[in-house]
Amino acid sequence: ERATYEKLVRVLAHEVNNTVAATGSVLDSLLFYKPQLIASDGEDFGTAIEAVKRRNASLGEFIERFTHVVKMPAPEPRPTDLRGLLDDLLRLYREPGRARGVEVALARVEEVPLVPIDRNLFEQALLNIAKNAVEAAEATARERGQPGRVEFELYREGERVRLAVVDSGDRLGEVPPGQMFTPFFSTKKGGQGIGLLFVREVLQRHGTAYRLAPDGAGRTRFDLWLSLQGTGAGGRLVAR
Repeated sequence: ERATYEKLVRVLAHEVNNTVAATGSVLDSLLFYKPQLIASDGEDFGTAIEAVKRRNASLGEFIERFTHVVKMPAPEPRPTDLRGLLDDLLRLYREPGRARGVEVALARVEEVPLVPIDRNLFEQALLNIAKNAVEAAEATARERGQPGRVEFELYREGERVRLAVVDSGDRLGEVPPGQMFTPFFSTKKGGQGIGLLFVREVLQRHGTAYRLAPDGAGRTRFDLWLSLQGTGAGGRLVAR
């Protein structure tokens, strides 16, 4: 699946980038003729060309986000303080969450040993998970007319550390098992599914087991189990 997806993205990126570059060049050239038009026509002409240029640039950025998943570097694990990562997430999302009617807080957080991970890659994955959680909690809060909540958990389970992001959003009830990490699938209107693909790739490269599923109490849990012994051969999805 991964090899097929990577090949598809490379082919698409090649074709889209060639088209974006050529189209951008042509659009810039067309603006040369704007001064030759009467004022009213020139303004409309320029506005239309700029709109197409913006859409062209957006297309390039869209495909670039997919190539980031394919071009992801191999992890360079180093002993990392997961509590520090969660503290940073809390600082980043607490105030924006409050502005959106969502409380972001630490729940069950215990002292755990340092875990060997690539901090940069893993932090980016956690940012994606937290962002999705806040958006899901906000959407459900609007529907229910009550505040939303996102909680972070961290504690040890034997030779592994369990890290969880729990949100009050209830967006997975109708999603078939295993579909969440399917390429291009998203529960958000207009979503592209890129974020979860990136998260899955990071977790698999770290050998991290993970589960994204409803908890049966109207909440959604994204659980990660990190080995204290280093990265494994590949991450695995725990059955829902």
